[in-house]
Formats: sequence, structure tokens, C-alpha cells
Amino acid sequence: MPADIESSEIPITTEISLADLLRSVLTNFAHDIQADIVAIYSYSHDLKEEALIVALPERPPQIVDELVRAFCIDGQHASTRIVNPNVPDFALAQFFLFKLADEAIGALVVLSHSQPAGDITSPQLKPCLSVIQNLLQNHYRIQSEAISHTIQAIARQVGEGVSPQDLVNLVSEHLLEPGIRFCALLMYGPRREDRPNGPFAYLDLQGVWSSRFPAGVGVGMHLYLDQYTEMIQEIEARKIWHVPDVKAIETRFDSLTRGFIRGADTNSIVIIALESFGRPLGFMVIGTGPDREFSQQELRSYQVVSEFLALRAMAHVLKQEQDIVQQGRAALLDAVHDGVLMILPSAGSVTGDNSKTSVLTVNQAFSSLFGISQLRVQGLSLPQLLSKMQLPEDVRQSLKHHWLAATVRDPSIQRGDFSMIHPDGYHSMISWYSAPVYQANRVMGRIYIFHDVTDDRTAVSLRANFVSRMSHELRTPLTSIKGFAQYMLEELGADLTPAVTDYVKIIMDNAQLLNTLFTDIIEITRADVGDLKVNTSTTRLGDLVEHVVAQFESHPLMEHKSIVRTLDPNAPAVQIDSGRISRVLSQVIKNALQHTPDEGVVRITTQWVTHTGQLPFGAPSDVIVPGILVTIEDQGEGISVEDSELIFLPFYRTRESRAARLEGSGLGLAIARSMLTLHRGKIWAEPRRRGRRSTRFYFILPTTSD
Repeated sequence: MPADIESSEIPITTEISLADLLRSVLTNFAHDIQADIVAIYSYSHDLKEEALIVALPERPPQIVDELVRAFCIDGQHASTRIVNPNVPDFALAQFFLFKLADEAIGALVVLSHSQPAGDITSPQLKPCLSVIQNLLQNHYRIQSEAISHTIQAIARQVGEGVSPQDLVNLVSEHLLEPGIRFCALLMYGPRREDRPNGPFAYLDLQGVWSSRFPAGVGVGMHLYLDQYTEMIQEIEARKIWHVPDVKAIETRFDSLTRGFIRGADTNSIVIIALESFGRPLGFMVIGTGPDREFSQQELRSYQVVSEFLALRAMAHVLKQEQDIVQQGRAALLDAVHDGVLMILPSAGSVTGDNSKTSVLTVNQAFSSLFGISQLRVQGLSLPQLLSKMQLPEDVRQSLKHHWLAATVRDPSIQRGDFSMIHPDGYHSMISWYSAPVYQANRVMGRIYIFHDVTDDRTAVSLRANFVSRMSHELRTPLTSIKGFAQYMLEELGADLTPAVTDYVKIIMDNAQLLNTLFTDIIEITRADVGDLKVNTSTTRLGDLVEHVVAQFESHPLMEHKSIVRTLDPNAPAVQIDSGRISRVLSQVIKNALQHTPDEGVVRITTQWVTHTGQLPFGAPSDVIVPGILVTIEDQGEGISVEDSELIFLPFYRTRESRAARLEGSGLGLAIARSMLTLHRGKIWAEPRRRGRRSTRFYFILPTTSD
């Protein structure tokens, strides 16, 4: 309200229209100001439209409507005076703006054929302006309250599973006045998860009410968008498109839609674009009967209610999309043969404690494997789920210890094995794997995968037993060959020619090489099937490194080469089998010396690593920390990215090693990996890169808990 106008309460009765009240006020106002035409317009900020309420003695020229609209949109001044306006036959035009909460709600127009005319802001006219202001404000409030009551009435009846047809039925019941022929809700389609904002192919008629036909007639009809491209662009630009005479645009509709409009005996239509949070949803279309025009109040009501309908339609669309996604995920999970479990933190859990979790989903394979239905697990915490899974008690306690030791949001990966009796009655070995699930770079939960490895482990065990037995059997004749060769050298050496002596030595050396090879094969196969036992003790890894390096001092590979150690004095002890880890160190150091040229240096470094941020770039994701990281770097040509993983496979040798005819069977690094795996450690190689051609071998051993 302008500051210079005082508000006064004016009783409004429902029997007298706003136009009649304003006409009685304007009669005196026109006489006092001595104007030729006075008029009052209402203005809708939502519609960006003006509407003439009353004019005396006649309607202003059409151009005045446009001037009023521009004046209300500008809305910067309480009043203005225009001299020599672009209004035919009028020398003076004055405009006065009415507001409610700084929003334009109407305007007073005074037109004079000649100057001068009275000033509409003069003190004697203030009471009239105040009355007009209050009448418009009360009318606007009544409109707003009616719209609010309509939305509330609709909202009270809208349930969770409301359909577009239900929405249209509610609108027709609470909002549509007599003379309205039809109301339709058209939604874009088809909607795809990967393209929620289109492009779309058609408009789907999802809800319709008609005064002539039963509700829902025509639902499912498609209006293909290639026939309405220009019209849709125009509607989306306007947001609300009011067509006073539908016959003027009926040629722009297809024949089926045109027939429906004619059958409904439609005079004018209003089309409102529905969108929510920038997502286009569709349109609401309302049509009137013959000689029936939409009022500004109706248009404003439809637009406000359409925003509410857009939110409800959006909820319906999102529910459909969610159902499709959930069905797709369920089908995908059930197609997986491994058991799958997904958990999330419980509502209100800040720390992500695994005891305060909630099961999101399991698949059919999980239900079958552990004898618990998918419906029973929904919402259970992880401890509650474990108590219901059909497992041996020692396995249950072991899993509880591992799973509850870390939080739901722990980024580390967990894995393990356990034995159980399969629901089909046979003894089975289950391998499980747990990893974090990310959303927007944030851990939102964990997924657990359960794989029956019984057949795989059985096949590996059979193969390992066969290889081990064959290797053992082959060692017996090798022992005889080596023994006889040694006897010939010791007892008959004086009687042998030099050539024969050399041949016997070759036989003896190769017998020893084969014996070592068979020993390595037996050891690696036993390690892979878990038959290799370790005798652990608390050991300082730095002392063990010094001991192994000392053994290389007289080794032929050390000629013209050196080993430099940088050992962490603060590193704690590790619980290891010293003999087996000594062999790992020996193998990696020997490998580094073989690839280091004369006068070169092999560098050995130990470092106590307490968190994953201290690990070198490219470290495996399942490294266990805290632990002691050992780095062994040579000064050779380095290895390629492809070979950096293959060198840990049995019998694999790089092309460079074969070309240089370096001694070895290709089992050393494979054995080293197996030994470290027994200690829950990891070994990996860093390939050469730009600016550095050497190779770095890393391995890490977890430290003791104390």
C-alpha cells in the first residue's frame, strides 16, 4: 500500500459484486476530478495480465490495457502523470498503482480530452483512493483464501498412491465452476532413467474430467509431439496460455483432438505448463462452454493449483522411476548366483557403528544360502541378521568379530572364508568379500558378497596334491642320480678323463637344480591350498634384513655392487615366520642384484606405515595397515607395466631376463607372494616410468597388535 494512503475497514457483502462497489465509488470520483473516463483494472502478478473491472462512462481504448500492464509490471511508483499520451483523442492520462505487500494488484486510470484535469493525488481524493485500495485488497485476499482452501481440500484427500486421474477428479470437485466443459492432465512420455528431462516422444493423457462424458474417457491417448512443436514452445515460454476463442487455433490440433474439443462444445481453453525443479512434466488443459469466458480469478486459481499438481505429479513420476529402478535392481541381484547383502547406517547414526545398521536388501541367493527369507531381513541390524543366519556358532562369532570391528563407512575392503553345511547337505567353503558403496565420493554403506568356492577349492586341492605327489616321486630318482654322480667324482675321479669329469659335474648340478625346482613346486602348491604351516614369533624386521644382507656379502652377485640400508629405528615388531620371510627377502634382493649393473647400488628401506595415506602411489587397495613397508630398489632397466603383475605368476620370466640368460626358474617371486599371503601381507612391483628406469619392489607385513 502506498505510504500516503491510510487503510480503513470496509464491510463486504457477498450479495454485492466488486464491480458494483467500485462503480459507486468511481461515480463520485469522476465528478470530483472532472475527467472524461475513469477505470479500474485488476492485475495478476502470477499471470502478468490486467483485467478491466469497471469503467465510467465507457470502456477506455484498447491501447490503455497495454499501458496498464506495463505500468503494473514496472511497479516502481505509487502514481504517475502522463502528458500527451499515445491514446487517440485524449490529451492527458493519469495512472495510480494499488499494491498489497509491495506487489501490484491493480491500477486506476483517468483520461481527459483536454487539459487541465484534477490531480488524482490531491488530498481531497485520498479517501476515494483509500476505499478503492481496500476493496481491491479485500478482493485479492478473498481470492487467495479461496485458492488456499481449495489446495488444502485437495491435499487432505491426496494419499500416497494418488494417480493423475485422482488429481483431476479432485480438481473438478473443488475448483471447477459451472460452465467448465473439461479438464485434462497430459504428461510427457516415455520417461527414461537416463534421460529424465527428455527428449520426449508424446504427451500421454493420464487424467480427464468432462461434463459430458464419464471421468477417465480417453485416458491413455497419445499426442505425438512432432505435430505440436511450435505450440509447445509457445506454451512453455508463456507458462500459461489463455485462448479466448478456441476456433481460432483448432486447425493446429490433430483430427482426434479437434473432434474431442468440438464434442465437448468448447468455447475457450487455458493451457498451463507443469514443471517441477526445472523438470518438464506436461500440461493441464481446461475448457469452457459456449459464451463462457475465464475470469482473471479463475486463471490465477488454475495456475496456483497447477503448481501444487506439478509437485504431486512429480512425486508420482519419481515413484514410478523408483519402482522401475528397484525392480531392475531386484532382478539384477536375483540373477546373480552369489549371495548379496547391502547395509546402511541406521537413521540418526553419526559414527557408522556396524551394530547400528539397517539391512537395505539381500538377494534370493543369500536367502537360499543362509536359510532366511528376504522379507524377514528388511530393517534388521547386522548383529540381528547374524543371529538369524543358519551358521555354525564358531563361524557366527568369527564373522561378528570381523564385521563389527570396522564401521559401515570404513573405506577399507574386508575378505575371508568360512566352512558350513550347505542347505543341500554337503560340506561347503564360502568366501566372503566386503567393500564400501560410494555416492558422490562419500561412503553411504557396505556390500557383502558370498561365493561358494567349494568346487574351486576342491579342484585346486586335487591339482596341488597331484603336483606335490608327482614332484615328490620325481625327487627319488633325482636323489639316486645325484648320489651316483657324487660317487663317481669322489671315488673314480682319478680314473676319469677331464671331459667325463665335466659331464659328471653337469649331471650333478642339474640334478641339484631339478631337486630345488621340485621343492619350490611342492612349497608353492602347499601354500596355495593352505597346507603350509607357519611358525611365528615376534621379530624385529630390521634385524632380519641385516641378517639376510650379511649372507650376500660373499655371494658372486655382489661383485662390484653394494647394498645400502635405511631402516626405521622406530618400527615395532612383527609376528612372522622368520625363516620364510628371510627367504622372501633373499629372493627379492637376489632379483634386484641380478638386474643391477656393475658399480650399481641396491637400496633397501623399511618404514612403519600407520595409515593408507603413507603408502606409495599404486599400492593395492586391500593392504592391511598398520604395518612395516619394505622397499627394495635396483638400478636396472626396469620392467613394463604389463610385466609388473605377471612376474608374480609361476614360471613367468620377462623377455629381458630370458635374453640376458639370468639364472632362475620363474618361481621365486611366486613363492614370495605365497609366503607373504600366509602372513596377511602384500607384495607388488612399481614399473619404470618417465625420469626413472629402475624397478621398486614393495612388500608390507602387518605389525603386532601391541
